Amino acid sequence: MADTVFQVPPAFDYLATLTWASSGALVGIRKHFDIVGVFVIALVSSLGSGLVRDAVFLQRTPILLTDPVYLPLIAGTVILFSLFSGPLTRVATADT
Repeated sequence: MADTVFQVPPAFDYLATLTWASSGALVGIRKHFDIVGVFVIALVSSLGSGLVRDAVFLQRTPILLTDPVYLPLIAGTVILFSLFSGPLTRVATADT
């Protein structure tokens, strides 16, 4: 039996990053942060635990520094959420 290392598919990883960046961007916008604050909150919420896990516990280079897809993905999410912050905030806070 061959030993294989489990790898999360990149599309799933990008989708998870997009989801957490969206969550962080929405929180930053609801707190009335500027665009840089919204970006920082989205970055920390989407990649913060992976940075700590990779850099501290696994002693390897974090994926954020090796894969050029993450920062544009987060920046695009922040820009989209900033452009559509009015409708998104109303939907997220609507009483059901």
